[in-house]
Amino acid sequence: MKEVKVLASTPYSVYIENNSIEKVGDYLQTAIKKPIKVLVVTDENVSALYLKKVVESLQKSGYKTFTCILKAGEGTKSMENFSKLCSVSASLNLTRDDALLALGGGVIGDLVGFTASCYMRGIKFIQVPTTLLAAIDSSVGGKTAINIEEGKNLIGSFWQPCLVVYDPETRKTLPKEQFLCGVGEAVKYAVLAGGRIYDILSSGKIDENFEELVELCVIEKAKIVHQDEKEHGVRKLLNLGHTVGHAIEKLSNFTALHGLCVAKGLYLLAKAQRFEGSISEDCFNKIEKMLNTYAFDLEIPYSVEDIVKEFVYDKKSVDGGVSLVKIKDIGDCFVENTAIDCLGEFLSCK
Repeated sequence: MKEVKVLASTPYSVYIENNSIEKVGDYLQTAIKKPIKVLVVTDENVSALYLKKVVESLQKSGYKTFTCILKAGEGTKSMENFSKLCSVSASLNLTRDDALLALGGGVIGDLVGFTASCYMRGIKFIQVPTTLLAAIDSSVGGKTAINIEEGKNLIGSFWQPCLVVYDPETRKTLPKEQFLCGVGEAVKYAVLAGGRIYDILSSGKIDENFEELVELCVIEKAKIVHQDEKEHGVRKLLNLGHTVGHAIEKLSNFTALHGLCVAKGLYLLAKAQRFEGSISEDCFNKIEKMLNTYAFDLEIPYSVEDIVKEFVYDKKSVDGGVSLVKIKDIGDCFVENTAIDCLGEFLSCK
């Protein structure tokens, strides 16, 4: 078992252990010992695999447990489902002493976390991620959100979980494309942090070093969250590849998967920086080789003009510009506020 402590405004632990999905109740007792009500929210795909195990574990530890199963997919992060979860919570008479538990990937985690932050002005929140992307990124750090027609994650809050439990065995039930989504986020960490994360990703040996990779990515995120919980400064670095990635997701009507779009966004950024000469050929080649190692589809089926139009709705846009994360070298990135009017030419490599 590996434990990473996240020193946020409300500190908590991230536990990484094989077969921990069957011991969620035991882990919850380290954070909440008294008997409470727990509403477990999951999606149709994950429920068939893990819901029974989580519920049995919680009940065995003395927690009164309820369940809510939603449709799978990015469309679930909606105002409609936020309202539904609030109503379900109220009908169960959940109080601030009780908790919502997110069992699933980033979509479920974001939605349930946002609901937990709003219901009764904030109740306890537990993350049990079942995807690689959620385990190394979205389940840690307290970012919660839902989507609206105008853009991704435009309605949200910062609300830290009281516990995160990840079972690496769940990767065995992930569809290949969903696993690759997590790799896309891991590549982001490899470029940001370099070091051992880059070594693992560039070697192509994820399976042999899987638990170490998860732990290292969580440690990296926890370190940044500790420095800048509300994303006023250094935490913006975690958006590497996301500005373009979110635009691609929006243009696809959220049918394109997040981690795959992040990989496309990171690659387009690196390509544009190589063209303008702000990163070396060697740095670009390392990023391209790393992405090609996992056979990412790096083609973007939308024009640069259409992508740039979406930046107006980006959460990081300020005064006609957007906070764009750029690369100096592997392990050395920075945030630069760039005028949206200039981004078309930059990304077009003209």
